[in-house]
This record gives sequence, C-alpha cells and structure tokens, in this order.
Amino acid sequence: MREALWLPKARRFLETHFGPELADIRLADVHLTPTIVHFCKDIRKHRLNLVVGTTGCGKTLGAIIRMKEAIANTGKEGEYARATDISLQFGRGGYLSQEKEKYLQALERAPWIVLDDLGAESHSDRFNEIFFHLVDVWTKREITGILITNLEPKTELRERYGERAWSRIVKWSAGDVWLSPDPDFRVNENLLKKYPKGKT
Repeated sequence: MREALWLPKARRFLETHFGPELADIRLADVHLTPTIVHFCKDIRKHRLNLVVGTTGCGKTLGAIIRMKEAIANTGKEGEYARATDISLQFGRGGYLSQEKEKYLQALERAPWIVLDDLGAESHSDRFNEIFFHLVDVWTKREITGILITNLEPKTELRERYGERAWSRIVKWSAGDVWLSPDPDFRVNENLLKKYPKGKT
C-alpha cells in the first residue's frame, strides 16, 4: 500500500533528475553486473554504501533503482548530486550566496544522499573542504548514503581527499566497499536490454 501511494512521487523524482525514459526503470529491465545487482538488493541503511568501478559498469543505474525504491517505500525524497556540480557551485570559494547556502543546507539535511562521479570534479582545496564538511555531517547523522566513484578507495580516494575525510568515510561505511571490476556497458552494447546508452 505504501509503495503504491508514493510511486508517483518516485517517478517524478527520476523524471526530474534523469529523464522520462528512466521513470519506470526496474531491476528486471537491464543487465547489471553481479556486484551491482547484489548492491541493489542488499544496500545497508544508515551507512555509506561506497560503490567503486570503471566508467559505464552500471554504478549510477544501480543507485537510480535504489533511489526509486527508497522514495516509493518511504515517501522521502533525498538528494542526488554530482561531484562536478558541487565543484561548480563551491569550487572557487568566496562568498556563499543565499542560493548556494540553501543548496548546501539541502545536502546537509537530506534523509538520504547519492553523491555521483566523485573524482571527476576539478581538484581544489575548496571542494575538499566542502566534501569533508558534508561527509562529516552525514556521518554524524548516520543517514543512508551512496557514494559512486572510479577512484580506488585506499589509495586514490584517500590521497585526493585527505586523512580527515577518509577517516569518516571508513567510519560511515564500516570499511565495506562494493567493488565492480566489470567492463564498460556502453562499449559492450550487447550486454544491454532496454537501458538507453549514456546514462550509467
């Protein structure tokens, strides 16, 4: 009953963020790697779910499916953000406008969060400060989070964002990582069913 009640809200969220072609996406509609399928079925609540893999292996698609289920089952719209968008908003530093403050507060207060493309943003001290602040807030609140990256966690991610951020990522995730070593689905088009190209 609850899922049926909130499903239109979940559909609107996906249409807004990803386009109408993904509004009714289901796990059965697409081919995903065993790692990503496991992630979709076994996400840990109130923890960080750190998803690492090559470009195009289905990381974002798996998160989209989980977002839809979360909204459909709880009615709570969380936040989906790309690291590149956060970098464009805050990467240059300086005065925070009222609009930027509002965006930052929305990220801080989200009931759940998906942060995509971590590592694809322009590297800057200012972005690292914002990222550390957000991870610190989310860790203390113990929200459900999905962090998607191509960076190897213990070396590349740790070196790029520093020990303080890494320490909180380890605490929030309890040290667990979803690691998908699989190839780029957008190159191997025969692996796809209905999923449109260019969305993973």
